[in-house]
Amino acid sequence: MLILASLLTAATGHADGTSTKKPSKNKVDFGFGDTPPLPKADGMANTKVDDPDADQTKKPADPKAVKYELVSVQHAQQFNMRGEKYEPKYVIPKIDVANLPMTVPPFHTLVQVRSSDRLGAAIEVRLLDPRGAQVVSSQGALVFGGHDEAEFLVDWDPFTLKMSGTYNVEVSVAGQVIGKKPFPVQQELRASLVATQPQDAGGPPPAPEPEPKQNWP
Repeated sequence: MLILASLLTAATGHADGTSTKKPSKNKVDFGFGDTPPLPKADGMANTKVDDPDADQTKKPADPKAVKYELVSVQHAQQFNMRGEKYEPKYVIPKIDVANLPMTVPPFHTLVQVRSSDRLGAAIEVRLLDPRGAQVVSSQGALVFGGHDEAEFLVDWDPFTLKMSGTYNVEVSVAGQVIGKKPFPVQQELRASLVATQPQDAGGPPPAPEPEPKQNWP
């Protein structure tokens, strides 16, 4: 009997019949299959995209990287809108002055800019005197509206000219100078001319031709 009790105790682990089962070392299968090990923080790979096109799509558009071309600069007393374009009325190819300094009355300048990228940007138009000093300037926004060319109209307030010579209209887009156009200022001494050629006796000298009237300036 003593031998039988010893055998029972060895089989169950306790003399009172309670069983003490050691936990199993076998893995429990939940049906998810084998999962890969999690990477360590110091061993994670840097997933850098080498495609340059993919990088460009993530960056905002930069107007400084866009090409702009100055098409034309026109001056007129008035511009009328025809369709989607401005048309000049009373074109001003140059400024004629009699005395200097002189205050120029208001007029308008139309700037045309071309860009195949059609990206709107800030624009600045400056009038420079023959020495390169700024006389007046105007800033605004250049909007293409789905076209390769955009127009920017400047309404100049009266300003003073102090010298004659070749002035320049400088156009900058997105902070970059894209071109200059000359704008001459000529000083004319409007003295009356008297005919000195011989005349027939008894006949009055011919009257001088009237000077054409200048509406501007």
